[in-house]
Amino acid sequence: MKTGKMPSNVGNADTAPDYDFWVAMPSWTREEAIALLAGRDPARPHNAQTINEDTKKIELLIDRAFSFGVFPNAIQNSPRDYLSTIASSNVPIPPDLLSAMKRKKIDLRNWKLECEQLSAENKRLAKLVSEQANSASPPNENVTGLKRKIGSLQTMVLGIAIDKFNLKKNWQNSSVAGNISSAITRAGLSLSEDTIRKHLDETVAAKGAEAKFKT
Repeated sequence: MKTGKMPSNVGNADTAPDYDFWVAMPSWTREEAIALLAGRDPARPHNAQTINEDTKKIELLIDRAFSFGVFPNAIQNSPRDYLSTIASSNVPIPPDLLSAMKRKKIDLRNWKLECEQLSAENKRLAKLVSEQANSASPPNENVTGLKRKIGSLQTMVLGIAIDKFNLKKNWQNSSVAGNISSAITRAGLSLSEDTIRKHLDETVAAKGAEAKFKT
């Protein structure tokens, strides 16, 4: 996340938005989010000729998030969703907007990074359980605890995949695994589509009967 000097057309008395007012709203439209992240008041008209490179990057990042199914709603989403998407880039965010978020006690979370970390932890714990199960020793409390932890991680991974990436019950021929891989790449990390597909196969097999898939 980058903060700092904003473009020269941002922050004057005629265009500076009331961030406390906007942050209190449950959701923003695409246009409102772009304006606020660029330091403009969405309620005021602006000159398209004043759009700078950072604003164009904001538009690109938000449009890609919509196209990849990152946002849960196709029309409007929470301020937190929009800022969390921009926070992983090098595009500066208006300091006054970040201050308003802090006053509202809204924490930004990089859920793309969390998804990758959960998948890695799931793989590590599964390996430990497998090694323990294949040993001569009978299962003990540590193995039971690991299985419970894996179950919790699988529940979290499946919940994120359904809510953020519109995972359906018969998802194998969909682009969900590729979309998750692209989202992780945008966060500056790497996890192959094949690896994600394997984790999803295991997770759906283990937890799919309990889940409410997208229709």
